[in-house]
Amino acid sequence: MKKPGLIYLKKKEWHETGYNEKIINHKNFYESTLYRDINYEEELSRENNNIFLYHLHPTHKSLEREVQEKEMEVTESKNEEEQYKENENYLGNIFEWYEEACPSIRDIKTMIYYSIDCTKINPKTKIINKICSIYGVTEYYLTEKGFKHYKLYSIDTILKNPHALSTKDSIKVSSDFIEIDFRSYNYLETNAPKN
Repeated sequence: MKKPGLIYLKKKEWHETGYNEKIINHKNFYESTLYRDINYEEELSRENNNIFLYHLHPTHKSLEREVQEKEMEVTESKNEEEQYKENENYLGNIFEWYEEACPSIRDIKTMIYYSIDCTKINPKTKIINKICSIYGVTEYYLTEKGFKHYKLYSIDTILKNPHALSTKDSIKVSSDFIEIDFRSYNYLETNAPKN
């Protein structure tokens, strides 16, 4: 299953920046990870003030099926994110019905590093990360306070003072450092601009 990492620029250009997909076996599910061409992404940030980074979150069942059908090599989970377990549980509860639409802690940490690195190259760059899943589209990005905090410290915390609002078709998680905004396809279709 190809899980591309893509960048969309305001010039209506798509750039593929993901490679070397790996599947990780957690105790209860499989997770797909993707390496990104950070050098190429940083090069794009030199020339562009608005960058939209997209990646796909396949369903856990489709990953499981792929592993079985193609006999793919699977890496065992190392549980590197233990210090963020509270944040992971918080997001898991909020996204209970839209699990595959939720950014993983790894997604969020990658977003933080990339956002900080690219704004060092071009301070005008605005970066929005997006996940496409079977449920809808999730955006996540640093707040102004988040930019200031992570420039000074390592990633000591992910969600500081989080609060969430959810409806049948949307979830908004706000925290001091990070915003996460999920919209179902139904919501996007209903609220699309009329021609």
